[in-house]
Amino acid sequence: MIGGSIVIVSSTNERYIVPLTVMVRSLLENLASGTQVDLFILQDKVRATSRCLAEDSWKPFPVRVHWITPDLSLIDSLSEDEGFTGPPAIYFRLLAGELLPAAVMKAIYLDADTLVLGDLAELWNAELQGNLALAVPDAYARAYHLKRLERIALEKGIPFDSQAPYFNAGVLVIDVAGWRKEDVGKRALKLIQDYREDLTFRDQDALNCILRERWGVLNLTWNYHELPDCLFLWDGSVYPSKEIREACANPKVVHFIARAKPWMKRCFHVRTEAFRKYFSRTCWPKDALPGQSHIAGFLRTFFVLPHSRLNQLVWRECASADSTSRIGFILLVLGTHPWMLVTYPIWQILVWFYYLLFLPIDRQRLFPHWRGVQK
Repeated sequence: MIGGSIVIVSSTNERYIVPLTVMVRSLLENLASGTQVDLFILQDKVRATSRCLAEDSWKPFPVRVHWITPDLSLIDSLSEDEGFTGPPAIYFRLLAGELLPAAVMKAIYLDADTLVLGDLAELWNAELQGNLALAVPDAYARAYHLKRLERIALEKGIPFDSQAPYFNAGVLVIDVAGWRKEDVGKRALKLIQDYREDLTFRDQDALNCILRERWGVLNLTWNYHELPDCLFLWDGSVYPSKEIREACANPKVVHFIARAKPWMKRCFHVRTEAFRKYFSRTCWPKDALPGQSHIAGFLRTFFVLPHSRLNQLVWRECASADSTSRIGFILLVLGTHPWMLVTYPIWQILVWFYYLLFLPIDRQRLFPHWRGVQK
């Protein structure tokens, strides 16, 4: 901790500087009054004008901004044939131990595609209890990650177990001193290079291998990474049902994990308007975000939002702890949107077919009796 402040770390490039500005703005607005923040931004080729717009957006708050430009030689090669796909910035979190000042012992890492709706002081006060990191179990581990990693012939010294929990790396409380001591970043980068053809989610996969049994579990509300259209793929067994209800109703950090993001023209995410509300309070000009598609807005308001809400009720029963309230809400939704009696089953069937036929999910782990069509 630096001078009693909360230490926040994120990484970005020019493409993601606007969403990062919005994320930090939402973070600062929801902190308890007077809470000091030291913000470390690991950046790659962010223009000076963009930095100024970002910092001006945060000026009303007690935040000290530190821009760090990593030496890319820390990452041996960023070319795809050497195992690194995507921009360099996505790998910077792995090197938190090397990149942050020696005085930083602990930090909260946040992806740029998150929105903070709760007070991060509560997360900052979470005890690491000897773990190198705290994270939220990935809701889609059973569908996307575990079996895929199980098929990799990892060396004996790499402690991965497909039966062990798998976390989403978009929100982390990091023991920075521990990462330095145990060379977490360098070991993770080496793992990515050695298994470049097998690690689909490279930085996240590598961290899950390196930190196995060395990370603690955070409440789902600190990284609510919902894809409303495919809640049937959730591994609900990793969260208590009360925790799911709490996170669904009042998430403290929303993680936009879908390809379509709220700053894109055609995004159907249910919290797109919340993102744009915080964007409107930044110093970025309005045209920094593309105008919302009227068609997308109409579909989100009258189709996606009610269907997603009903989907939560049907699949996760997470709108209320009281079954009577749940049934009442379902009847209210169907009563006010009677056309959903027809459209909801059709929509759900289309979603099922899309995910089961075209995405690389682990069908056998999800559905033991499934003998689905192979791609």
